[in-house]
Amino acid sequence: SISGLLFNVIFDPLVGYFYKLVILGKPAAEVTLSINIAATSINAVLSVIVATAVYMALRPVLAKSNMLPRLGKRMCMKLNTLPPKLLIINDISGVGRCSMSVSLPVVSACKVQGIPVPTSVFSNHTGFPTHLKIDLTGQLKDYFAALNILSMNWDGIYCGYLGAKEQLHAISDYYDSLTEKPLFIIDPVMGDHGRAYQHITPEFCNHMKDFVSRGDIITPNLTEACLLTDTPYPEHDCTDSELSAISKKLHALGAKKCIITGCPKGDTFLNYISDSSGNVDTVSTKKAGPGYPGTGDIFVSIVSA
Repeated sequence: SISGLLFNVIFDPLVGYFYKLVILGKPAAEVTLSINIAATSINAVLSVIVATAVYMALRPVLAKSNMLPRLGKRMCMKLNTLPPKLLIINDISGVGRCSMSVSLPVVSACKVQGIPVPTSVFSNHTGFPTHLKIDLTGQLKDYFAALNILSMNWDGIYCGYLGAKEQLHAISDYYDSLTEKPLFIIDPVMGDHGRAYQHITPEFCNHMKDFVSRGDIITPNLTEACLLTDTPYPEHDCTDSELSAISKKLHALGAKKCIITGCPKGDTFLNYISDSSGNVDTVSTKKAGPGYPGTGDIFVSIVSA
């Protein structure tokens, strides 16, 4: 459109001038040149006004038919070529679908770039009779130092399994050093079915209480929520008032939003969702067979993405 208007305003009068110069002579050509310039300029201005008026008249109809959002989405896809970046701090398990092995494909399917930070490497998850564990606690600080050299900003940080209090300290130091704080999602992996995992000590749990205070969203299961709040694990299905009391203790630790997952309620599991302002919601789903390793990792990956 712009090229066409420029051609009309500039080249059309000039071409007409030389044409008339040959046919009518210089005096007549100069007179018609001024008239042509004025006429084409007015025509160009009127064309813009009319085109704008027609577009504004049609715009509500285009919006109602969902044509404008589709066009806008295509343009955004072309312009925003880089996906959001999510730092995933978790272990890597070889055999068994869990931890980093399931998180990376899930966030990728959600059009988010997962940046892995492995805390340890397992030959297989601990549900098997034996496993090999390679602890990467000693490498975490150097890993974060290397990331700092890149001067990159993260859109979010998702922290899963941590096997030692030193890992809690290394991640806390890294997060505290960030000038721009990304959304911080913490899954405080410490136990299940009313029991703490073998390596979880009261000292580790106390360090975890300080760690989750940094979380924008924390996602403990019912066992972990009880460990963090020094609440005895209920031998019966939790009532809403009991879950409310536990969630308030979690918010008192500093967490802004909490999702207490896997709360048994008859033939369903309930997720109890709350924020520090007192807003509460619940989501239930029917139980489907035995427990499966990695379901919590998938859940938190979706929440993080």
